[in-house]
Formats: sequence, structure tokens, C-alpha cells
Amino acid sequence: MHEHYRNNMEKFRKGMNKYHNLVCPLSNFAKKYGYEEYMPYLCNLDYVMFGVLGAPLYHEHTCFEDEDYCDFKLKIGAQTPEFWPPVFMQDNPYK
Repeated sequence: MHEHYRNNMEKFRKGMNKYHNLVCPLSNFAKKYGYEEYMPYLCNLDYVMFGVLGAPLYHEHTCFEDEDYCDFKLKIGAQTPEFWPPVFMQDNPYK
């Protein structure tokens, strides 16, 4: 088994997993058509979706804010963040 794969599987078993989205069609659409003000609310849906699945999400980068990628860090067993008010408006933005 490849060492990188083995390390990632071990992290997954410990409840940590992450992946990067290099493209966000919602972000691209918002920038193209002038809907940037709605993106924080749309990005907040990521926290809701993963929280409902029982996999609390933590971001450090988003395609919209950082223009490079969205990182999705799933912490199985961690406390699910509050969804409202939206995460970007809270003192602790779960980064």
C-alpha cells in the first residue's frame, strides 16, 4: 500500500479527513453576474450539510474569499457548529 494512502486512511480512522475543491461553480457564477454579497450565505450551507451528516466542517480557505480553493476539513465526532447566525458572522468562524 502506498505510504500517502496509508497515512490518509489512518487519519480518516481517527476522525479527520480533508479534501480541496479547486473550482466552485457558485463562486464563479456570483463573480460573473454580481452576486458576491450572497456567497457567504451559500458557503454557510456547507456547514449545515456536513453538520446534518454528523461530520462537522472546518474551513481555512474558500474559492470565493481566497480565490484558490475550498478546503473541507471534516472532524468526525467534533462538536457540530451552530448554523445560525451564519458561521461567517460568528466570533469563532470555525476555521
